[in-house]
Amino acid sequence: MVDESGDYRPVSWLAVAAAIGGIVSAIALLGPLFWVVPLLATLLALVALADVGRDGATKVGRWAALAGLFLAIGFASQAISGHVVGRWVAGRRAEATARHWVATVQQGNVTDAAKMLDAGAIDRGPMMPGSLDEPLEALLAKHPVVAAIRDCGPGAAPSVVIEGTMPEDARLWVAAVRLGPCDGGPGGEVKARMILRSLPLTRKGRVYDSWQVFKLADPRASGLPGG
Repeated sequence: MVDESGDYRPVSWLAVAAAIGGIVSAIALLGPLFWVVPLLATLLALVALADVGRDGATKVGRWAALAGLFLAIGFASQAISGHVVGRWVAGRRAEATARHWVATVQQGNVTDAAKMLDAGAIDRGPMMPGSLDEPLEALLAKHPVVAAIRDCGPGAAPSVVIEGTMPEDARLWVAAVRLGPCDGGPGGEVKARMILRSLPLTRKGRVYDSWQVFKLADPRASGLPGG
């Protein structure tokens, strides 16, 4: 490349690599696993700028290095902000789902509450005698959490705290539910925990975010499900 003085100066390979790294940084938009790419591209761009900007440098490529730097920072900022906003929205939707499910049970509408459950939301085991052959709705009707919510009364105010996601699957959100004071007496309350998740639902060619109760905790068991 010919510089302003008319002399030929080669383009720094570091600057070219930085520009390419900035373009490749777009992969960071796919998820946190790829956030290391713009980080490496940023470091490479800084090294390239130092390489072409030092006194007596024989190579050019400052604009290419700057372009790579701006692209890497831009894609990283967009990826991180998009991820944070997306997680915040998902947490609020999980909270809303938990509140709606509890309110549905409070109203005594077990049929609709069962429709919001995943098929494996309730463990069919020794704590639920005869549960292996029962439909989900019948199983839910006698679940201890449902019984406790219904006994607490329709006037009890629910509060939901989203505790975060499951370590093994970031798409599963853990919600702690507190219901009370119950109508039946002073100070009484119901505590429960559940796991919620979102599923893509396609209608008329459009994809919607549909939330459901993935696992309903049983207070007689330990851990999660648990209580």
